[in-house]
Amino acid sequence: MPQRELRDYCDENGIFVESWSPIGGSKGDLLSDESLIEIGKRYGKSPAQVVIRWHLQNNLIVIPKSVQPQRIKQNSNVYDFELSREDMSAIARLENGQRQGPDPAAMNVY
Repeated sequence: MPQRELRDYCDENGIFVESWSPIGGSKGDLLSDESLIEIGKRYGKSPAQVVIRWHLQNNLIVIPKSVQPQRIKQNSNVYDFELSREDMSAIARLENGQRQGPDPAAMNVY
């Protein structure tokens, strides 16, 4: 859920954006998406690494969650490649309008 309009507003106003459930959370099929798998193959990376890199290249704060040491290490190995403009666009087009986690606007923080 890239929320381009909100991110543009935040960029214009010096607000940093944190991505919630950046790699799909427990109910997402994001990591089995064929286009992400193919992009990952081109770079020798997993779909999760591709998604994390997309977030970083969009200047988003991305904190992927995992309890598995191997995945935690893999998720941090995203600084040795850069996605092409075409791949960045292809990933952005995966937008389906569905949230993978809770809606921040609906959370009671008080």
